[in-house]
Amino acid sequence: MNADDVPVAPAARVLGPLALLAPAGLVGGRLGAVVDGLDPDGSLVVPVTAVAVAVLVGAARRARAGGDVVAAALTVLAMLLVTLAGVLLRLDGAAHGPVADLVDRGGVATVEADVAAEPRHGARGWRTTLRVRTVDGSPAGVRAAVVLDEALPLGTPLTVRASARPLPDGGYGRWLAQAHAVAVLDVTDVVTVGRAGPLVAWSEQVRARIRRAATRHLDGGRGGLLVGFVTGDTRLLPDTDAEAMRATGLSHLTAVSGSNTAILLGGVAGLLALLRLPARGRQVLLAVTVVAFVVLTRLEPSVLRAGTMALLVLAAAASGVARDARHLLAGAVVLLVLVDPLLTWSLGLLLSAGATLGVLVVAPALTARLERHLPRPLAGLLGITLGAQLAVAPVLLLGFGTIPWVSVPANLLAVPAAAFGATVAFVGSAIALVHVGAASSVFVLAGPAAGAVLTVARAGAALPGGPTLPDAPGPRALAVVAVGATLLLIRSLRPLGRDRRPSEGDRPPSSDVPNRFGARSGGASRSARSDEPRRERSTT
Repeated sequence: MNADDVPVAPAARVLGPLALLAPAGLVGGRLGAVVDGLDPDGSLVVPVTAVAVAVLVGAARRARAGGDVVAAALTVLAMLLVTLAGVLLRLDGAAHGPVADLVDRGGVATVEADVAAEPRHGARGWRTTLRVRTVDGSPAGVRAAVVLDEALPLGTPLTVRASARPLPDGGYGRWLAQAHAVAVLDVTDVVTVGRAGPLVAWSEQVRARIRRAATRHLDGGRGGLLVGFVTGDTRLLPDTDAEAMRATGLSHLTAVSGSNTAILLGGVAGLLALLRLPARGRQVLLAVTVVAFVVLTRLEPSVLRAGTMALLVLAAAASGVARDARHLLAGAVVLLVLVDPLLTWSLGLLLSAGATLGVLVVAPALTARLERHLPRPLAGLLGITLGAQLAVAPVLLLGFGTIPWVSVPANLLAVPAAAFGATVAFVGSAIALVHVGAASSVFVLAGPAAGAVLTVARAGAALPGGPTLPDAPGPRALAVVAVGATLLLIRSLRPLGRDRRPSEGDRPPSSDVPNRFGARSGGASRSARSDEPRRERSTT
């Protein structure tokens, strides 16, 4: 058995090494912020864009001539330059548009905009971002942060009278920049001039029914957490509990991602199997389910990653080509950052992709060694938790300067309860589409699990936190290098009991088992070479 026996999609020979394209795109996007800071006038936008196009053309020609190492290297370089150029173009447009002019000249203008993000309740009202279409009639096409008196649905068109000011300094300003905001609007008058589209209106009705069902018999803490498990909507969760979840590294449970997508698709796939629908029909309905779920959860970066990866899994199963969850993860990241280069600034995307990579790459090596000393279920849970935490550690260190040490024991205790609660909450949410009263009884069954998660979060938040690194590039960079070296060391260790190389007729050890992120953790499926690639069983 050798690598030539694995059927590979033709696109893979053109795209080059996906494992390098994804980090190249992320690095290019982050470099955009550095270059923009060194070149605030935007004089490098055109040269960088021209070089990116030239390298991309060269990579395509080299690949067409017979793809080799040079073609792969050019492809990776082109990915870095394309995302760098994309970020610079977006930033240059924002820095010289009508919103930037309003910031410079001051005063009040008439702004036409749409609600671009799910409102979040704050001390002064509902925080959200607007997609600004025009400023006093001049086309804008950028986003701006705003605080409104009421929570308006995503996509609601507005006409407002507002002044504009720069983004604030510090963490909140960086968070707004990651949400693509270029300024803050101080609104004096708001007029709703229409309604959101039918798909968003449908999702608003579904979210409202789920909230009513979850809180009919449960308090805001437990009910709000269960709603967060399903839709990512945490407006009902008390601020103290939300802060406790963040302090203990449990906020990922309400940041809808792969695990939520896997639970939903698993249930839908089981229902479709009972209905005995044809395989192609099941795949189409599963794809529609993914798209609807992404809209329901408000297109957050983490769910965009999970949804894109799920669609790639379905596409690979439908085409019968070999698939590897690690390559599908890289492919999802590549597609997302090409569509929106500013997603490279999103901590949600980086944390989601990093945690999934940790589960797929680091967790197996850790689990194999922990099984020597611990029961297999506990070793698996600990390996996944440690793998995910180690993989996101560089992002946390660069973004926040600290890693809460309590997150590992908190996740070990809370994740099993959260998995049970989320599964029951999804069942209750499906019933809520038909009858809210019946669904509320199902949510009651998930109440103890939600209460257990909150108990862990509250207890962990009462413990002293870990050390915080200075807000300087040197210490944080050294910490990131140390974590990276640890990850490479763990990854270099061979899994115990698998040192023997498989012989020609051996079947490679299968690790194609669904994990809590809904992805397959094993290598690519293998089949003997034939004229047509073997059709693989559809998986979710």
